[in-house]
Amino acid sequence: MELSPRHESPSGSKALFSFYSKYIFNRLRSFFPISVSPADVFLSRIRNFYGTSKRRRRKTCLPLPLPSAATTASLDQSSAYESTITEPSFFIFFPIFLPVRITSEACKISDVLEDIIEHALQNLHSIQKNLGFWQSRAEGSSAQKAYFMICERGPSAFISGTLQLIRDSLADGSSVQKLYFSASSHISERISVLTSLRYSMATFLAKVYMEVDRFGEDLVKDPKNSLPSLLVAINDLFLSLEASIGHFHANRQSGSSVDGSYSLPLMFAKLPEVNQGDSQWTDCEITDAINLIYENLRRLDSYLSVLVFKHRKPRKVTLHWMRYSCGVFGITVGSLWLLRHSRLMGSSDIDNWIREAKDSTISFWNDHVEQPVLAIRDELFETFRKRQKGVMEREEVQLTADSLHRMLLTFSEQTVGKKIPANTSDQEMLEIVMARYEKEISHPIQGLMGGELVRGLLIQVQKLKLDIEEAMLELDQILRANEINFAILAALPAFFLSLVLAMLVRAWFKQASSCLSTFLDTRAEGRGRVARVQRRLLVVEIERAIMQFQICKDQGLENDAQCMYGLALCFLDSLYCVVENHAKATGEWICLRQDIVDLAKPGLETQQKLSIASRLVRVYDCLLPSADPKVAESICEAAKKWGFFQIINHGVPIEVLENVKRASHDFFELPAEERRKYLKENCSTETVMLKTSFNPLAEKVLEWKDYLVHFVGPENDEGFKLWPSVSRDPVLEYIIRIKPVIRTLLKVLLNGINVKQQLDEARESALMGSLVTSLLYYPKCPNPDLAAGVGPHSDISSITVLLQDDVGGLYVRVSETDRWVHVAPTEGSLVVNIGDVLQIMSNDRYKSVEHRVFVSGSKNRVSVPVFVNPSSDVVIGPLPEVMEDGEKPKYKRVVYSDYFNYFFSKGHDGKLTIDYARI
Repeated sequence: MELSPRHESPSGSKALFSFYSKYIFNRLRSFFPISVSPADVFLSRIRNFYGTSKRRRRKTCLPLPLPSAATTASLDQSSAYESTITEPSFFIFFPIFLPVRITSEACKISDVLEDIIEHALQNLHSIQKNLGFWQSRAEGSSAQKAYFMICERGPSAFISGTLQLIRDSLADGSSVQKLYFSASSHISERISVLTSLRYSMATFLAKVYMEVDRFGEDLVKDPKNSLPSLLVAINDLFLSLEASIGHFHANRQSGSSVDGSYSLPLMFAKLPEVNQGDSQWTDCEITDAINLIYENLRRLDSYLSVLVFKHRKPRKVTLHWMRYSCGVFGITVGSLWLLRHSRLMGSSDIDNWIREAKDSTISFWNDHVEQPVLAIRDELFETFRKRQKGVMEREEVQLTADSLHRMLLTFSEQTVGKKIPANTSDQEMLEIVMARYEKEISHPIQGLMGGELVRGLLIQVQKLKLDIEEAMLELDQILRANEINFAILAALPAFFLSLVLAMLVRAWFKQASSCLSTFLDTRAEGRGRVARVQRRLLVVEIERAIMQFQICKDQGLENDAQCMYGLALCFLDSLYCVVENHAKATGEWICLRQDIVDLAKPGLETQQKLSIASRLVRVYDCLLPSADPKVAESICEAAKKWGFFQIINHGVPIEVLENVKRASHDFFELPAEERRKYLKENCSTETVMLKTSFNPLAEKVLEWKDYLVHFVGPENDEGFKLWPSVSRDPVLEYIIRIKPVIRTLLKVLLNGINVKQQLDEARESALMGSLVTSLLYYPKCPNPDLAAGVGPHSDISSITVLLQDDVGGLYVRVSETDRWVHVAPTEGSLVVNIGDVLQIMSNDRYKSVEHRVFVSGSKNRVSVPVFVNPSSDVVIGPLPEVMEDGEKPKYKRVVYSDYFNYFFSKGHDGKLTIDYARI
């Protein structure tokens, strides 16, 4: 076996000569920005191509748990002057030309460890990606699985599956059931194999990472002596991995749906026994051991590539082959049709269509784009000129009015026989004319020959002329005022056409970018809402893996604990990769990188890791949710007006909600003896407690319920160890999923009252220092009219997030009325209500609402509220940001524990508790 060039061990003189020659050459080249010859560039490109092809380095990778470079440099600097060049070494010269020595052994083992971690992570990512696909298919219905088996595995599977379906239908009529069974077996077999592979690879990754952490200090201080022990330990890990996954071919099920035969057994090369017992190795033995590790990595990659390939998810082309086939068929038919009408076939149809389309386009452009735009421009820039022309027309109408006035004045004076005052209105004089006209019309011949009938008729004609001119003037003004509207109406077809085209292009770009992101698996690397959701889901997976690691460790399941730790490393590596660019752009990368490295440390306590994971989604911009302003406004408006609202699309999966509801039923269906273990007087911990609500000395009504309370706070993060086994995992999963929702809600609600600061640790302690998750159980009541589930009250929390089942029974009182509204259950929704604490802090901007629960006489009901409470020692009162405008506080500052104790010292009495803090 040969060592790759980057692992060769040159002599000290050669290394020194190589360093100085490259240094001098680079300094000389810096004076000549242009290459000496094109051949240099060509050869360098060839060298770079072949150099990079030897190693499939990813752009980033989770750092090794080794001491920092500064520590290494300081340790090496102390012995720099005492070292000799006889030992293989490299020299790094800082600006002060102080030589710092880094031995070649440290360089080599660092590269080897990076390669081992990198290959393990890449294989684990590949397994996880394919396993996720099959798990999503397994959650589908039987019809969806059957559709996948026939229509989403390619043409050959479609033909064979259809023929088999027809044969089974003709044979015994049970073709559909056989297809369902075949689909379930097909999917479950792949899930089983990939799950086993993931378990083994995650365990291997965790063990390697822990070994590196264990040998880290020794590798820095004394790499010569610690290197053999580490190489032997890694060799043992490879042998353990061989024992776990090396014989999948022997465990293959009969009638397996996997095409072809499995690969040969995985056989790793082993270190000679003589080497393993010796603590001092020669350079040749170290080189052979490193080459052996690389050979084992090659065998592992080859074995896994074949195994994963046989159980991989179908390619995108295979999944959508029907769609693509229809597209190809349509394009082919369209091409043949175009060819038939083209010049190649002696037809001028296409030329005629092009000409007609061109003429129609030009006509449409002129009528609906160019002319309307010009008309709008003319209307905007020639308004004053046209208004001046309108003033002249008004004067013409005035001339007609003056002429009519004079005619009426003369006629009236002659008729009355005296002088008419100058201020007499035209209407009064017109009455004189009409009276004279009516008198003359009774004798028309006499009136025409010697009377005033003709003059009366002429005056009416003049009046009609004036009315017509005034009407035409008003109509002209209306038309002029709406010229721009008519131009806009003419341009509307072009506007709507442009809008439709823009929407189509946008949808096409979004689909193309989505397909590209899916193909490259970079959906979490962007800056949009989808990318943020993917990154936050990675943090959720990290939290879940950490908690599962602790649970397995407490139960003595060391292998399972190592597997969960390996999965946590896998998710941390993914998070490390996808947040780097965004975090560097926002200046958060240094702190975020350190937090990710701390989460990967094997020796860090679980409580500290959970605190760090909780901080990730609260502090860093690249992991914060993207809030829709309209949704935020709706939430704040509902909180101010009603104090109660339901949210959907909250990010908590439906199966998590169903699991926690099922866990509630499971616990209260346990035997009474088992449940009594968690009563206050029997339970050894205060992190979980079973209670019954009826207290004849305090309660005013009979409350028909039992409830199991789970306390989660900074002082009891590990208290979940003593929770009931039937509810622990579902409740923990629900709490992990609901925490980001709670933080987002609190952030939105605080922004709604002008509190723009981030939800830092102090503010979080004041709002959500303690989460109390209760499993409420309302058994069916024989006399529901004589009992209540919960009496009228308001919560003393910041907010309460409630998950209710489909039975219903929650009622909310409309503010300052006696009307109660039923909060009907909605599948997949969460009910949020404002608590007294937030009402006090917002100085009555938000309202806590009185609510109650009725029991059912026919069904058992469960609900799962999460009470988001401040820490017990926090002082609550109106926030300073709310009082900035000089508003007077309505509440005094009180310690939350005092408020809490006051609430539970009495029965439910509506909203009277808040008066305890009112000024």
